[in-house]
Amino acid sequence: DSAEIFATISNTCGNYSDTIVLRLLPEVPLLELGPDQTICPGETITISPGIPDVSYLWSDGSTGSIYNVVQEETVGLTIFNACGASNDLLVITESTDGPQLELGPDLNACAGETVTILSNISGVDYLWQDGTTSENYIATFSGTYILTVSNLCGSDVDSVDVAISGLPPFPYLGDDTLICEGNTLVLDANTISGDTYLWHDGSSEKYFVVTQTGIYSVSVTNECGEGEDSVEITFIDLPEAFDLGPDTTLCDGETVTLEGPVTTYNFEWQDGSTDQTYLVTQPGVYSVTVTNTCGEADNNVEVSFIDAPAGFELGPDTIICPGETVTLIAPVTDDDKLWQDGSTDPQLIAQSASVYRLTISNQCGVQTDSLQITFDELVAEVDLGDDAEWCDDDEIILDATQSIPVTYQWTTGATTPLITVNGPGIYGVEVSTHCATVVDDVVISLLAGCGHDEIFVPNVFSPNGDQANEVFTIFTGPDIIIHSSQGSIFDRWGDLVFASGDIPFTWNGDFGNAKAQSGVYVYVISLKYSVAGKEYTTLLNGNVTLIR
Repeated sequence: DSAEIFATISNTCGNYSDTIVLRLLPEVPLLELGPDQTICPGETITISPGIPDVSYLWSDGSTGSIYNVVQEETVGLTIFNACGASNDLLVITESTDGPQLELGPDLNACAGETVTILSNISGVDYLWQDGTTSENYIATFSGTYILTVSNLCGSDVDSVDVAISGLPPFPYLGDDTLICEGNTLVLDANTISGDTYLWHDGSSEKYFVVTQTGIYSVSVTNECGEGEDSVEITFIDLPEAFDLGPDTTLCDGETVTLEGPVTTYNFEWQDGSTDQTYLVTQPGVYSVTVTNTCGEADNNVEVSFIDAPAGFELGPDTIICPGETVTLIAPVTDDDKLWQDGSTDPQLIAQSASVYRLTISNQCGVQTDSLQITFDELVAEVDLGDDAEWCDDDEIILDATQSIPVTYQWTTGATTPLITVNGPGIYGVEVSTHCATVVDDVVISLLAGCGHDEIFVPNVFSPNGDQANEVFTIFTGPDIIIHSSQGSIFDRWGDLVFASGDIPFTWNGDFGNAKAQSGVYVYVISLKYSVAGKEYTTLLNGNVTLIR
């Protein structure tokens, strides 16, 4: 755009030089005075094209670089230099409408940056929310910015939100992770929407589905910068199934060592211990659990302790009667049982004379006991003799003595081998060995000729079904004739138990529809009788013992 020219002249006396700089004038630019404008009454619009190195010629003949418009007119301007000229027209019309302000859309910037808010309007007064009056506003933090513009025609207000918060993305894929086989994991870069993603495999989605072990990375960019992250994903299986072995039974005092699986996963016995082996010294259920991120596997075994069989007794040697049996019962136990005949039932019916033996055993020991069973074939022989007669003060001895071991039970309640009879009645005895009972009875009646005192009341009877001394009644001699009888039986509390007018008075031991209990009862019997044609009346009373 410029050139330097110099010349030198010389002679024998010397030389002289000089320099001149030539600059090229610029071409005249295309003149643009802008869009037509409106002017408010009393307002001045200053037109200042600001083009250097040119001459100005306005439509009113003025040649200044600026032109003031105070009313409606059409302004013409020609600019020129030695290289040429350019001109434009600007139509100024008068208006009473106020300015129209439009600050534009909300603005965003990254953290640390500033935002210039352009008013986009000239020829007005400016008033921002903080009182400043510049045409444009430089925002350094987020907020809502408000501008009021005014001129002689009026005013207008607009606002714009500025967000200075953007940061370069900081993607985070999480910690290195273990995933169970068969599952998937969705990686999320955890950045805001609108960022641009580039995964290790060239894909550009926000999410990445992981299906196999590997290192996964992502690079995220936005208008504020770029960030990247990576993560290692490892797929693992569930712990393998294992077996501690079958349930086990030990003898008291023994121990067993359980062995768990060899593994690098978390390992725990039922009591919280983590050794690979476990010493069992007492009964219980023992279990171990192996766990990892994907789940767990466990197994258990029951260990029981048993004692050697306890000692026992089948009982004493036993005598039984021919045809009888004895049930031998083994003690209640889960141990093995074996009788001498090879049977294993919990009981054995012994029906012959022999030695019977039971063996109880388990893995920890054996116990045995036996007993002998014999038959008792002894039988008593009893003969009380013929029936006899009795008179006052007589004593009759009944004898059932045996030469073998027996027991005696008389209808009088006596248990001796012999008894003395001091009154009429039916007297019976049961003589029993271990296996047999023999009975006999004899009738003792009043002797004829003993007078009117030949009336006897027994003091005991036994209504037990043995057909001897079964009823309570009175006995008389053969020369006594009873015309009427009225008797009553009372218990020891005086309650009436039985009453009858039968001849002779007889009580079978019943109390109503039930059997009276064994014990002592009181009798009262009123009799009218005759002897040899002479009549008598008497009242009999006393105690009688009922034996069952």
